[in-house]
Order: sequence, then C-alpha cells, then structure tokens
Amino acid sequence: MVGDIGSAAELVPAVAELVRRGVAEVRWFADPTGKAGTNVLEKHGIPYESRLPNGDDVFSLVLVGASVTACRYQKEWIYWGRSHGARTMMYEDLHTTGARPHVLGIDPHVMLVIDEEASRITNRTRPARTLEHVYVVGKPTFEDLPDMIAQRDTIRFRVRAELEVSPYDFLVVYWSAGEAPEQPRVHLDALRDLGIIDGRRVVFAPRLHPKLPDFHELWAHATTGSCATVDARHINNPPEHLSIAADLVVAAWQGTGGLRAALLGQHVAIPLFPDDTEKRIAAGHEQGLTPLLRAKAALPIVSAEQLPSVISRVITEGDALRAELCQKAIASFTCLLQPGAVKRIADAVARELG
Repeated sequence: MVGDIGSAAELVPAVAELVRRGVAEVRWFADPTGKAGTNVLEKHGIPYESRLPNGDDVFSLVLVGASVTACRYQKEWIYWGRSHGARTMMYEDLHTTGARPHVLGIDPHVMLVIDEEASRITNRTRPARTLEHVYVVGKPTFEDLPDMIAQRDTIRFRVRAELEVSPYDFLVVYWSAGEAPEQPRVHLDALRDLGIIDGRRVVFAPRLHPKLPDFHELWAHATTGSCATVDARHINNPPEHLSIAADLVVAAWQGTGGLRAALLGQHVAIPLFPDDTEKRIAAGHEQGLTPLLRAKAALPIVSAEQLPSVISRVITEGDALRAELCQKAIASFTCLLQPGAVKRIADAVARELG
C-alpha cells in the first residue's frame, strides 16, 4: 500500500523481487490523495486499486510505504492488518518520514529504515510497546549514485550546455518539498531575484514537487523574477543530473534532493526559513536539525537575507568547501550507496512471512 511517490519508487523493485522469488502473491493499493498510483505504479505498468479494506480481504502481510501527506489509507490498512492477524510493515524512505506526528499514530509490527541514523530516530520516537523490529535496509533509488559520481564532469558539461548555462554562470537549483505548500513560495521569493554576486551571473533552475496543490501558480512565480531563469523540468532521467550541473543545490529539508546532491559531491544548502523549528522538532529532528545539517554536510540558510552571502561563500571557497562538505556527507551517509537494498527489503518481508 503506497501513497506518496518516494516510498512507492523504493518498494516497486523490492516487491518485484518477492514475486520473482515466488515468496508472495501481491496486490497493490494506492491512496488516491497521493501521486504514487499515477506517477509510479502506472508508469511501471502495475495494476492497483484505490480503496480501503473490506470484509472480503484476506492477506498474510500488509507492507506500507510511509507517506507524510497521503496517509489515511496507510493508517486504515495497518489497522486492518493488526486487527485481522496479519503482519504489518512500514518502509520509511527518508529520515523521519515515519516520525511525523500524524504518522506516529500508525503502529506497524516492523519498520524498515534507510540507515542507522533512521533506526536511532525510529527507536527514539516510536512506542516500544507496539514496535517489534527495526530493520536497516537502505534505499534502492540511491544505488545509481556511484555511476553518476564517476561521470560527474561529463554530465555537468552536457546539462549546462543543454540549458545554455555558461561555465561562468553560477547555477542555483532549487528542490522543493511536496508538503508545506506555503514554504516554497517564501523560498522562491528569495531565489527569484538574485542577480550578480561576486562578479558571477546567477542563473536559477527551480524544480517544484508535482504534489504541490498550487504547482502552476508557483511555477509562474518562480520564473517571473529578475533572476535569469532556465526551465529544467525535462531533465528527468535521472533528475539528479540537474544537481550535478549546479554550482549550488538549495533543497527543502523534507525531501531527498539535498541528501542525493550531497552524496554526489555538490554544494548543498538547506533553507531554515520561514522559521519552522518546532515543526522540524515535531518531525523527529533533534534540536530541529536534519541529519545533513547535524553532519555539517550542508550549509544552513537561516534567512532570505543570508542567501547571497551563502552563495558568495560558495564562490569564494569553491572546491575546498565542496570537498569538505562531501567528506562529511560520505562519512555519515556512505552506507546509502551500498548495493543490495532491494534484496534486503525482500529478505525482511520474506522473514516476516515465515
């Protein structure tokens, strides 16, 4: 059962592996308020239903991809599983996806998480009385990063040429989150009017999450400021090629864009405005700092007014700063580059099926 795009993309290959092994017969369900059905399952040719459990259902195990926004169906399916003697599991596709206040009320028997940091957060935030096991399994969608790292220079040159961004331009890529729709507007207000900084022309490439309810309005807002702007929405195979082309990746704290870019060796900055410290704490982040910021693998931007000085620092310190950030990212998150996540997820599910 899936709702949001992220966890669905992770579970598709793992469930296919279970079917290949003959471990289980599978039926897919998708929350209609999310994009997992249309943007992931349909694109893979996977049939699915969008409904709540009914009296005719007979399942041995319920596997849910944790969703922050499309969360009603995952709650109902986990509750159904617990009340009907089925094993229940939830896969968390990013640190604290399963620790948000409205998701914490969903009580699976087992959590599957991406790394030891996620395991520590899960064990700290979830009630031990309901959670039996936490398995660290990794992220299938991160296994393509090492190949991109090896081709970094080639990818960077090709994408910048395609976007007509010169080597002298300073390209800022922005990845919004799909939640908190008021947040990207504030970020865009700061990003859309950048001009010349330290003699470099700033070029802005916005990437807005398709789940945002006012996507088209926000896109118009993003592309009508005074900053030179490029439309990079077509760079999707994979979209991380855009991050490689950037001089600075600005990423909302809720998404995977910043973490992927950091592991690709890019300069990454996380906006901490508008001030939502309490929300970050409630989401499971100690002192309101995400794992990237705690690891000092990304630069914080505490206000819109600070953004030009962050860009100036990246220009001034250049490769030395990038190497420092990359070293810290690899030290803290290199496990996410290890192959075999699909197998580890399938092994964990097969173990629960007995």
